Amino acid sequence: MINDSKKLNIVYINQLDERGGAANLAHALMYSIKQMGNDVSMFVGKKVSKDPSVYLIQKPFFISKFVKKITGRDIERFLKEKIYKIFPTDINFSNIRNLFESKEYKEADIVHCHNLHAGFFNLKAFQKISKEKKLIWTLHDMWAITYGTAHTYSDKIENGFYELPSNEKHPYYNDLVKNKKYLKNKKRQIYDKSHFHLVVPSVWLKNKVEKSLLGDKPIHLIHNGIDNKTFKRFDKKESREKLNLPLDKKIITFLADGGEANSGKGWKYVENIIDYFKEKPDIVFMCIGRRSSQKKQSGKKIIFIDYISDKKTLAEYYSASDIFLFTSIAENFPLVILEAMACGLPIVSFDVGGVKEAVIHNKNGYISKYCDVSDTIRGIESIQNLMEAERDKMSQDSIRRISENFSLDIMTEKYIELYKSLMKNQND
Repeated sequence: MINDSKKLNIVYINQLDERGGAANLAHALMYSIKQMGNDVSMFVGKKVSKDPSVYLIQKPFFISKFVKKITGRDIERFLKEKIYKIFPTDINFSNIRNLFESKEYKEADIVHCHNLHAGFFNLKAFQKISKEKKLIWTLHDMWAITYGTAHTYSDKIENGFYELPSNEKHPYYNDLVKNKKYLKNKKRQIYDKSHFHLVVPSVWLKNKVEKSLLGDKPIHLIHNGIDNKTFKRFDKKESREKLNLPLDKKIITFLADGGEANSGKGWKYVENIIDYFKEKPDIVFMCIGRRSSQKKQSGKKIIFIDYISDKKTLAEYYSASDIFLFTSIAENFPLVILEAMACGLPIVSFDVGGVKEAVIHNKNGYISKYCDVSDTIRGIESIQNLMEAERDKMSQDSIRRISENFSLDIMTEKYIELYKSLMKNQND
């Protein structure tokens, strides 16, 4: 048994330290745990921030650094993509010796993994880590229970793995199918020889994991949480004036990393919705998240905003909006929904993943049928037709649901409870 007051020493692992839901959540959790007096560090495949507590899990080769400095090209990434096409697997071609040789890993009590795909992590390392440390894996998608994709868009399961449908648009779909026997066997062997605890951020994913080959692992439900001290409602008129947004329009906001180029976020559905409202001059759509290199310019009906890294600025854009539109075709428990809710926005979303665990239909938003544009339009119109007092109540309901259920503080406390319970029970 250990004293509850003992300082924890935790190593986090993720593909990135910023940009994207899993990265933002893992980094926010790490910082929150650190603020409580614990020792934390993070190892990533690609470092985005300047955080000194974040390290690369693989040391870049000298020649690759030299080539990148001269040409600007990431030769290691290029070679990995070529290898992946020949041997379609992102679980066993990475050298993560930099992690094992580090002081941070050697002194850690707990290793807490997040997204492990994208070719930066050798999954076989689970066997070594689980023998030496308490090992936790938070699943942000379905990759762990498929043979090679983050989402299957299907409930079909075979021998513990969810299957990709035949029309899967994964860039290496055909190669993955050819290699699925190897990938399934490899993952199963690794899981069988490793002891770890799973965390799932939604009931939706928990149900899927329980039916999979990972169903015999300890599974903990901890919903994602966001910093509602940063993501909070600002005055709408002041926000619009500051951001140079129209004062006399209803603004419906869509957000995706990559903007309209991110097909997984359902831009084609948004375009159909925009087309429906094209004759209504009092409504404009705002698309946040596109790359600065994209050429498409804002017009009368659509305002395009580049990717926003500053959280306070993003909260101001949410606050300047009237409705948050969410049309993703595959999700788990998306942070953007929680962020928009914390800023008082009513949500109109497809019934996807665990969204309806946060958004209560006709209370703080509208859950439309999956990929159903007509029903989504009905949701938008139903919120627009509400009296001002009813819309304000919907906003307050959103804010209250975040503060009572999905704040960063609540999520952090639940992870602390898990960490300490594992440290107390040395056999777990």
